[in-house]
Amino acid sequence: MFFKRILALCSAAVLMAGTAGSLPAFSAETAADPGDFSEKWADKFFDDDQTEITENTYKSHDLNIRIDRHEMKVITGDADESGQVRIADVILMLRYLSEDKTYITVDGLRNADIDKDGMVTSVDVAKTMEWLSGETEDSEFFTDERLVWFVIDFYVRNIKNLRGAFAKGTYPENNKQVDSIEDMANENKAKFAINCDYCGFRKNGVIIRNGVTYQDAHRTDICLLYDNGVMDIVPHSTYKAMSDEEKASIWQSVSFSPALLSDGEICPITQTGNILNPHPRSGIGYFEPGHYCFIQVEGRQPGYSDGILLPDYARMFKDLGCVEAFNMDGGSSSVIVFDGKQINKPAWSGRETSDILYLVDTNEIQKDTAAEAWMAKQNAANPESTTTS
Repeated sequence: MFFKRILALCSAAVLMAGTAGSLPAFSAETAADPGDFSEKWADKFFDDDQTEITENTYKSHDLNIRIDRHEMKVITGDADESGQVRIADVILMLRYLSEDKTYITVDGLRNADIDKDGMVTSVDVAKTMEWLSGETEDSEFFTDERLVWFVIDFYVRNIKNLRGAFAKGTYPENNKQVDSIEDMANENKAKFAINCDYCGFRKNGVIIRNGVTYQDAHRTDICLLYDNGVMDIVPHSTYKAMSDEEKASIWQSVSFSPALLSDGEICPITQTGNILNPHPRSGIGYFEPGHYCFIQVEGRQPGYSDGILLPDYARMFKDLGCVEAFNMDGGSSSVIVFDGKQINKPAWSGRETSDILYLVDTNEIQKDTAAEAWMAKQNAANPESTTTS
């Protein structure tokens, strides 16, 4: 498929093991013993307090993070992906048009669509022949499409090492409570951080961070990460039907949408409007409990990176081997911070937002001031539910 070859070449070092996981029946034991993957992933972590950090990796007692930057360029007319437009490309197009589809790849099919009408036709063949015969100038023929993206492949010793945080340390009840991803990351001693929902911008969706529910309003799809490490994508109706015990087992939620992968299959895109255009993207993928990834795509920057369509973005996660994947807030919010510094080049220099997901060592987890303030607020509003020792 479109990104399969590129990812295979560029991501050889990225660990892509993973099998589909499904949420087991809820039990008190599950709730009392959050997912601890230290035994399964023993070879991924240090046994002691040793830490190893390079420009793109971090390994400690609790975390194993690898960040790979990828770049690709599409040359229109290059049906065989050789890096040149030759008579061989014309032959491939003609074979394709004669229903012999064996010899042209999906990438090549995209590249061969000279007039960008969504199909390879005799017009594309004619335009390619014109260029080869010198009748068409380079500037009239070539369309350079560039894409830069980051794959953040990570393991956690315990699900508590994957956390959420809000701007200014409290739940943002409006879109004015924002901060930079870098500031939020450093305030929470994050080893890695990424934008999440921009939850202060809207009043729909389920907002759960670090096991605390801040909002429950309708949203078509919701990504849920349970305390046993399983990640699942469900419609809001499924979430509403859960028991209180089942809801208590949810550690994080993401509501931005849309769903990209479910049970290993690419989800149909039902959204309309601007979100369907190529954009910078941020999203989370799931291999199996304890093993996840983020993919951040740069965009809206001609000559550097043009952005990506949602179906192609979903394909990235599928080709990595994810079984579940979910789209988070994107655009100029798409910012990633590693070891205290922003490492990508966001559109329009990025923007402040209301919330992040981040990775942190156990001994550096900060007090959850948002949870404390929220609980105090709920208790003040419902004094009869307050318990004292």
